[in-house]
Amino acid sequence: MTGYNENLMKTLYKISPEETNYRAAILKESMLKWQVQNNRNQTKWLAYVNSTSLRLHLSNWLFHAYYTGRKVTASTLTIEIGCSRKSMDEMINDWFEEKWLTKEKGTGSNSNKYYLHVTEIPLSHQQEWFDWYTEQIIPMRSKSYRLYEARIQHDKIKDLIKFDATTTTNIRGIDNQVSSFIVNSTKRVNGGE
Repeated sequence: MTGYNENLMKTLYKISPEETNYRAAILKESMLKWQVQNNRNQTKWLAYVNSTSLRLHLSNWLFHAYYTGRKVTASTLTIEIGCSRKSMDEMINDWFEEKWLTKEKGTGSNSNKYYLHVTEIPLSHQQEWFDWYTEQIIPMRSKSYRLYEARIQHDKIKDLIKFDATTTTNIRGIDNQVSSFIVNSTKRVNGGE
């Protein structure tokens, strides 16, 4: 059955082994992240965040806000993540009660807003995740991408090599220009007489 699948891929999509490997690496990354999400629950924060995709995505948005210095509110997160405001408020209250985030009251025209900031506990867990990602995922993905990119460059070079200046298939236009220059003996280099 495997031979059938390989032939189908080659016939329908004409995918090189390097591209196949790169696609497999991307999917493996997704699979490993799923395993991490389902099995990384040793602390209360990890068990909470990894219990649903929505909670995990909220944490990603909050971490992104931390790393970029972006100010986010419950309203912003509700819109961007695409969940109900009720769900968002419940998650934010959970985080706040556990001291996983702080709320900063806005000032001036933003005095009715509360900006959300992650605290040390989530950040320490995020650091562990980034260490794992840097050690395990980036090398796998980078190596497969470099091989795929090298294949693309190789194919481009092969296409360039296909050009052959010694062929005469398209010489007629060039021939007319050259022969008119030769026939008109008064024409000289640089337009001189």
